[in-house]
Amino acid sequence: AFADALILADRLDRAIEVADQMEVEPHRQLVYGRVAFQRKEYDVALDHFSKGLLLWPDNSVARYLAANAAVELGDLDRAIEEYRYAVRIDASTG
Repeated sequence: AFADALILADRLDRAIEVADQMEVEPHRQLVYGRVAFQRKEYDVALDHFSKGLLLWPDNSVARYLAANAAVELGDLDRAIEEYRYAVRIDASTG
């Protein structure tokens, strides 16, 4: 939650520092991905979201974020797949 607040406050370097200390790998990857997305490094963001999803495949928020990164990269097939998966997990995602 603290890393999320830092991202919202645009304190991205500090969010990375917090993520570096996280023990749960999927959480760390999601923070790295969110920071990369904020920096408009969509390919890096999608890579981090993908790594997190390997370890936590039923995380609807991570799927939604991965879909957003895929849209920014123009990979609409991946985006549609991720959006569908996110809705299957939790219809309230989005």
